[in-house]
Amino acid sequence: DFFERVRPDEAEARALIHSGALDRFSPEKHRAALLWQFSAWQKTRCRQNAESSLFADPAPPAVPDLPADDPHQLLRREFAVLGFLCDRHPMSLISERLKNQNLVKAWNIENHTGRQVRFAGWLITGKTVLSKKGDPMKFVTFEDETGIVETTFFPRAYHRFCHLLEPGRPYMLSGRVEKNWEVATLTVDAVAPV
Repeated sequence: DFFERVRPDEAEARALIHSGALDRFSPEKHRAALLWQFSAWQKTRCRQNAESSLFADPAPPAVPDLPADDPHQLLRREFAVLGFLCDRHPMSLISERLKNQNLVKAWNIENHTGRQVRFAGWLITGKTVLSKKGDPMKFVTFEDETGIVETTFFPRAYHRFCHLLEPGRPYMLSGRVEKNWEVATLTVDAVAPV
């Protein structure tokens, strides 16, 4: 009924389905069934456009028994369409891989001022500037499930690691926590993609 009323094109329908916007139309978040229903609707609509009939259109075929959606695949597709996840932080998807890594969380980073720490976070944004000597350096914002961490990549770290950084990805950072003007920041000396 939704497809008939709204008449989305294929890209729109796929985006709506993969983002989870139509989950209420299919019990138990079975997005494969919604994709199948959209495909069946498209074929019926093409057939109706090609031939007009005096008789009522036949009932649409029943949705076949499709395998259940993989939860991680659902989230990957949702993120690909929207650029974020609606019901959780993207770092929660890799929390199992980060267990036992002795990581500091964003909410607690200030308590580690003056110490070397490891932090895992999602790259949000960054800004490249020039140091006093004219060398490039970068300020980068990361976040985990608990908050935001501002980081500094001084020229040496900038040249070693900043070419690896892409927004919207998780990274493992090592560095020293410093506090200036009542704000704790992480001066990065090592980075690795998670």
